[in-house]
Amino acid sequence: LYEATDAGVQVLDDTGASVPVDAWSCTPGESPDSWIIELNELWNPWGNTWFRIMVDPGEDIEQLLIAVDGPPAGSPVTVTVGEAGSPVRCVHRIRQTGTAEVILHQLNVVESLGSIEVQSINFIDVGGHVNGPIIVTNSTSDLRGIRRMDVAGDILGDIIVADGTIRELVVLGDIGSPQEIVRIEVGIGLWNIDVR
Repeated sequence: LYEATDAGVQVLDDTGASVPVDAWSCTPGESPDSWIIELNELWNPWGNTWFRIMVDPGEDIEQLLIAVDGPPAGSPVTVTVGEAGSPVRCVHRIRQTGTAEVILHQLNVVESLGSIEVQSINFIDVGGHVNGPIIVTNSTSDLRGIRRMDVAGDILGDIIVADGTIRELVVLGDIGSPQEIVRIEVGIGLWNIDVR
């Protein structure tokens, strides 16, 4: 395990205090300057368990595993990756493996975003391409899904929100390419899509 002050990885709560060290772990990724981070404890079981994840400038998150078990509602796990003014260079994969109610509240990426599979997404801001797929697994609310996704580059992988809503999708590049068709699947509604 790496301590938050030694690793180039910080995990804080919503007030800026350090999350208990036994609630998460990290190891160096296979690529240089990358991290594999695992969130594994519902450290605030009667409230909102926040994980605000930050890495040093120029570093990547190779994999973020959200392995927190808990009730399906009532004690949410809220995750943010990167901060305004301090985004992550690249995020290759985010995957929820635990049973807790998970909200990926904010994701700020400078260059590229790989795949995501989580219960619910609020805001994504990507300065480059989204390789995908982006899969939202929500089945508890018609209004959950993706609130807003801003992509400065292209969307190159599928976006699937089978049981929810995409409120806003803003893309400055293209969706798909002549060689690769991208599927956008929404179960309830797509409120607004703006491409270039």
